[in-house]
Amino acid sequence: KQWYQRRVRGLGYLTSGWISDLLVARRIVSFTTMRKICAMFAMFLPAILLYCSSLFERNVPVLFLMNLAMFFQGFANSAYYVNYMDLSPRFSGVLCGIANG
Repeated sequence: KQWYQRRVRGLGYLTSGWISDLLVARRIVSFTTMRKICAMFAMFLPAILLYCSSLFERNVPVLFLMNLAMFFQGFANSAYYVNYMDLSPRFSGVLCGIANG
């Protein structure tokens, strides 16, 4: 069921935003470093988890790893979707529409 996977990814969106804001507000990492960290989590961890899910024959570990991969794909929100505001705050909606359209 896709509604469950979307909720797991949405939880990843919220978690990545909260962690990103916390680390940047406390000046532990910079904006660019945080985006690189979130991009790494959004790309590499799901790839590793999906590869690991192919090694299991039972359904429960596979579903757990796939949902964990969806959770980490939610970190792409803190890495990519904020670039439109950095490129051009005034025309960010137009840029987002062109890039996603």
